[in-house]
Amino acid sequence: MRALSLRQRLTSLAGGLAFLLLLLSWILVTVVSHRYSFRYHQSVLEAVRRELLEEMEPWQTADGDFPEMVEEIHEAMRMTSERFAILHLREGEVVGRSHSDQPRWPEDGTSADWMVTVLPYHGEQLVVALYYGDSLARQKRQALLIGLLGAGCLVGLTVGTWVLVGRVLSPIGALSRQARTAETELQARLTPPSHDAEIVQLVSTLNQFLDGFARTSQARSRFYSAASHELRTPLQALSGHLELALNKERSVSEYREALSEARRQTARLTRLTQDL
Repeated sequence: MRALSLRQRLTSLAGGLAFLLLLLSWILVTVVSHRYSFRYHQSVLEAVRRELLEEMEPWQTADGDFPEMVEEIHEAMRMTSERFAILHLREGEVVGRSHSDQPRWPEDGTSADWMVTVLPYHGEQLVVALYYGDSLARQKRQALLIGLLGAGCLVGLTVGTWVLVGRVLSPIGALSRQARTAETELQARLTPPSHDAEIVQLVSTLNQFLDGFARTSQARSRFYSAASHELRTPLQALSGHLELALNKERSVSEYREALSEARRQTARLTRLTQDL
């Protein structure tokens, strides 16, 4: 599995946090807006209900008083820019209404587009309703618009984070390229690709490491040269004495002398080997 770069991980983290924050903000704004709109329309409907109760004429009949109720509804619509409707119910049957079928108001009152309240009306019932469909549609459009703006902000923030993190981490990439050059050139030293304190401190530490590595390599080279020289001398002496002894027939004493010299050189080699 290919590991993610630091740039990718930081961008993913920033994008994830931004997404959660924007999502929570979108939910909060949507819920608060919906509750505010709902309570506002409830208060408007309640105000109209109270106004109708105050305007009822006890000495009139329901049918005679209904045109005045319709006029009050029209006045409320002009003042509030909201759409109202009233139904006059008699024994469960609709005997009068103030609105057309647009927007449609289901007789069972189950539509979420209307907010309804019922008040007594000359021994019968007057159903007062406020059309809530426009507000619901407006809230949906606002939620969609806020969601699109949030998505745009998320994309912009993610791209901005990617670019910003790339600029912040670019000195590390430059430093890495310098370090690859230093692998083959022991005398090469790194230069800070930026003036940031952390980068300068890191370059200083790496240069100290390179200095120590160069000194170690030089010491190792001197050691190899000295060791090869020390080993070559007794080996050459041993080889020369043996070749000289085998060059022609010699007496026992001459062979003994050659073997003694070979033993001394062998002992010297043994000591050098132990020292190494």
